[in-house]
Amino acid sequence: MRRKWSKWLLIGFVLSQSFGALQAQTLIIDGKQMEYRLPAIALYVNGVQVETRVMDPIQLDGRVLVPAREVFEAMGATVGWDNIQKKVTIQYKSQTIVLTINQTTALINGNKVELDVPGKIINDKVMIPIRFVSEAMGMEVQWDSTNRAVRISEREGNSQKPGNITQKTQISQVTTSESASQYVVTISANSSIGEVSMMTQAGKVIIDLSNSTSLLNATINPEENTYVQRIRTSQYTKDTTRVVLDLMTEVKVNTSYSSDRTKYYVTLTKTGQSSNDSTIGNNTGNNGSNGGQIDSMPIAQGIQYSVMSKPMITLTNVNPGQIQVKDDYRNKILTFDLGADYSQQIASTTLTPNDAYVSSITVTNEGTTKIKVVTKTVYTYNISQSGNHTVLQLVRPKEKYNQIVVLDIGHGGSDNGAVGNGLTEKEINYNQGMALYRLLEADPNIKVYMTREADVYPTLQFRSALANEINADLFVSIHNNSAAPAVKGTETLYFPSETDKRGQAIAKLVQDSIVSQCNMTNRGIKARSDLYVLRTTNMPAILIETGFISNPSEAALINSSSFINDWARSVYSAIVEGFKLL
Repeated sequence: MRRKWSKWLLIGFVLSQSFGALQAQTLIIDGKQMEYRLPAIALYVNGVQVETRVMDPIQLDGRVLVPAREVFEAMGATVGWDNIQKKVTIQYKSQTIVLTINQTTALINGNKVELDVPGKIINDKVMIPIRFVSEAMGMEVQWDSTNRAVRISEREGNSQKPGNITQKTQISQVTTSESASQYVVTISANSSIGEVSMMTQAGKVIIDLSNSTSLLNATINPEENTYVQRIRTSQYTKDTTRVVLDLMTEVKVNTSYSSDRTKYYVTLTKTGQSSNDSTIGNNTGNNGSNGGQIDSMPIAQGIQYSVMSKPMITLTNVNPGQIQVKDDYRNKILTFDLGADYSQQIASTTLTPNDAYVSSITVTNEGTTKIKVVTKTVYTYNISQSGNHTVLQLVRPKEKYNQIVVLDIGHGGSDNGAVGNGLTEKEINYNQGMALYRLLEADPNIKVYMTREADVYPTLQFRSALANEINADLFVSIHNNSAAPAVKGTETLYFPSETDKRGQAIAKLVQDSIVSQCNMTNRGIKARSDLYVLRTTNMPAILIETGFISNPSEAALINSSSFINDWARSVYSAIVEGFKLL
């Protein structure tokens, strides 16, 4: 049954007073930065103010978002986070509420509900629309516009002290079934199953079900099969039921819920039977949660590499706030400096995964612990935390960034380009390109990649291949011209296409902006199908010929600091405008 609950998401307040100048807070929302200047919002649950240490509640587009774990644990709920599927599971009394980041459909006890505003990851914290979740839990919300406070209280007849869960899911049965190609273990409950985490040790699959009470026998002997020798269960903690599968063979595993979340399925397949599943067996280890494919292997104690929907490295008991990352994308190397010496828990080692994502992972302990990841294609990363686990997730650039520019500084190294009037083109290109890079890099809406940032020569093949591998939205190559001494002016080149006119349109934007803002002679835009970097890139591509190094007056002009700054601003503004066409 689908019901429209969008009204629960609307706080519906109008700020009745003006506020003085506020220090801006930088918010990173879905990997993008924005400046946030509204006053802080206080949050109260049942009359008690909740301390939100990492992220205060914030107001975006008339909605108030709150940090899920801090707020809802104060209500007495259990909050689980699945970093792979980006799902929040809230177990409150008899209700199981599941919200997926950036999706407008949620589940309450297995029933779908629509919401206008999805949950968001903001500054690496899961932020949830307060009205929806609190009212779904039977709570009331009041907005105090004078004091900028959200007050949540339980309705009459629905009292519960924060921190006490009066109802837990009862794990009632474990059954097994075997077919010709797989073995399924079904864990059943009397109500919706909340957060589930899974890990493996040698020859074991371990499943922990949170906020649950076990009604199971301590040992379950399955019917004769070739997968599982026995199943052991326990009330592992007062809130957690543990189910352990003792394996007889190396297996691949897949996990899932039933539609009403009263059943949790663990599907085992023998190694080699299905290339789409993922290996877990006597010589592998795994740490994951809430289902999905897992292909996992330990690197060393305290660190593990696995593949679910994306490759990731899981660290245990590491401070994510200290991690510094060097992204050497031109060489496909990500180096995570953990910022401290973790040699007591993470040994120096090298792992060579046999997969399509990562060539090698090397751990070194020299002053600080560093993890060097060599990938098989260009990746960027997300860093998140769940409990005592820090996850370094590898993601493709387009999965993280909406607007990507590859900036190509022409020539370099042994290739000087044009030479004239005591200058080399490669140096002028570099000075102009780096000025433009700094403007693009400062824009929170744009991610910029460079084909070179030093006096080196990337081949033409490398330049276009890098842009294609990144799957950039726009390719911009920086050059300067040479001809007879009297010739001067700016021209912008593009690849002619009968079906895609975006490159031509962006070339005109750039050309017009340089001419008007830098007072350059207009030589127009020109179609060039012969230039390698224009014809081999898969996205709209332009090549800027700023001026003529062979013209004495123009050579002095285009290498001056004032011109370079004006030129960079003109090209930057045209690129920003050009993204509206992409």
